[in-house]
Amino acid sequence: MMALLVKANGEVTTLAPKGRTFEFKGELYELLATDCIQLLQLFDGRYMLCDEEAKIRPGERKPVNPMATRLLWISGGMRDDEILGDVVICNRKELQNDDDEH
Repeated sequence: MMALLVKANGEVTTLAPKGRTFEFKGELYELLATDCIQLLQLFDGRYMLCDEEAKIRPGERKPVNPMATRLLWISGGMRDDEILGDVVICNRKELQNDDDEH
């Protein structure tokens, strides 16, 4: 299964990591336009990565991502919560582990 980039505007594209796995520093930070990523486990075992500070960062607010928000709700998230900005959805094997060689 390939990773997905789900944009707030509804556009969905497949993603492949530059290396064997996605790197948080650089690669994922750049894709999500943040330096603080929240990792949420979805109902099907995959992970959704989003901007942890999107709701509290001062300045221009990122748009609500309706598709990501519905996935959050289906996965047990609170109905009054919403995901802002773009997200990456991937499986555990696509994420860099601290034990991975650099």
